[in-house]
Amino acid sequence: MSRPLEPRVVREADGWSHTWGLDRTVVKVSAEDSGGWFTLVEDNLQADWSLGSHHHAFHAELFYILDGTVRFVVDGMDVEATAGTTVYVPPDVVHEARADTNARMLMFYTPGGFDRQLAKWADDASRVVRPLEEAAFDLFEESLGPGKVSAR
Repeated sequence: MSRPLEPRVVREADGWSHTWGLDRTVVKVSAEDSGGWFTLVEDNLQADWSLGSHHHAFHAELFYILDGTVRFVVDGMDVEATAGTTVYVPPDVVHEARADTNARMLMFYTPGGFDRQLAKWADDASRVVRPLEEAAFDLFEESLGPGKVSAR
């Protein structure tokens, strides 16, 4: 039996923080908090961060830019996302992102569970591009070039 859902208030400095490479994520609402419906993460990107082309077979992502500029390629469309921009990526749509300067965004994942993958990545000191068969949390690599951060 799952626990009953409870209201949650998360202040600016609160949440579970994970750092991997040039990316510091702060989980604001976990899958456990939402009964599995979604995960909400604040993402703090340093200049030169990038995530190679990939897709998710079963979950959708929504990015809301708070500060800075994040460049996306979503289904072949180039998007320069600045503060106040929302980028929605449905399941099975190929996308990639990069930040040439520091940036901050909210990421909404549905269904939830991506918070558990972030924790796993943060614990993986060897963070390198891995073969497709090792795909985790519904992440599938399309093409990762040299210097790109794997989606695993």
